[in-house]
Amino acid sequence: MRRGKHIFPVRHLHLADACAFFGAQGCCVVAGWLTTYLFFFALLMMYVWPPMRFGFDDFMRTMWGTTIPLYFCSVVFARVTSRTHPGVIVHNRPLWAATELLLLIANILLGPPLAWGRLCLGTLRNVTLWAWLQNVSDGEKPLATPGSSLYYAATYIDHQHNSPLPRVLADRLHLELRNMANLRLFPPDNIEPIILKKEIAEAKEERDDRRIRARLLLMFLLKTNDGRNLSIFRKHNLRPPEPEGEEGGDGEAPEVHVLEPGHAARRWKKVGKEIKAAQMAAEGKVQVVKRRRPAVKKQLEMSGDDGW
Repeated sequence: MRRGKHIFPVRHLHLADACAFFGAQGCCVVAGWLTTYLFFFALLMMYVWPPMRFGFDDFMRTMWGTTIPLYFCSVVFARVTSRTHPGVIVHNRPLWAATELLLLIANILLGPPLAWGRLCLGTLRNVTLWAWLQNVSDGEKPLATPGSSLYYAATYIDHQHNSPLPRVLADRLHLELRNMANLRLFPPDNIEPIILKKEIAEAKEERDDRRIRARLLLMFLLKTNDGRNLSIFRKHNLRPPEPEGEEGGDGEAPEVHVLEPGHAARRWKKVGKEIKAAQMAAEGKVQVVKRRRPAVKKQLEMSGDDGW
């Protein structure tokens, strides 16, 4: 979990303490919901069952005597946890505890009637949706397929829940089903669809572009290496120059320098070592330098090679 107020206003949150705190909140919620359901059940039974009227006052005292201490224990638990566990650091803890308390009370007061309404509407919705889909699948509409029934169900559920994700899924499903229906009604006379042909053409064009870029890059590298100084090489790779006057009497024979295959690799390896040494010097680290043997160093000095 990140520090600061980016995700949650908690720093160094201990998992056990957090579970204990939210577990206490959950116990308060469950107890509050149970007592609230009993309260509404008591109001209903007070007018239906006459013996219930005599014990209603005792029931109300029991309910409020159970609920209010639970609310109080919730706030006290938050305060005690903040003092005994300094790892749980929450900014403005009293306001947070008061907000939790108010949200808990609002959830308990508004939850049961809304739950009863959602239960009734959900049952009615499921029954009507089942009957409607049965009528659709029986053939009242021209394109009555299981796919179209699923689409209508998805749009109906999206209308009920008002969520953007089912709407996107339903629109995509509708598009796919419409395309499938169009393909069934109007089959194409060509083998490959237009979209597939377009993708093939784009892939071919991209492959040609890659080849052109590779050739241009190769030409650029060759042109760049034309003016490079290749006078640094190892002694045993040097082809001796032709003696003067041997080639056609001009007196000037072309000097050809042949480099071994690993020359460029060794050169860039040395460049990489220099870059690494500069980075370590910038970071303040000590670099261990491996000294060459004197015999090899003397041999390199005699050959005129600087190590590339």
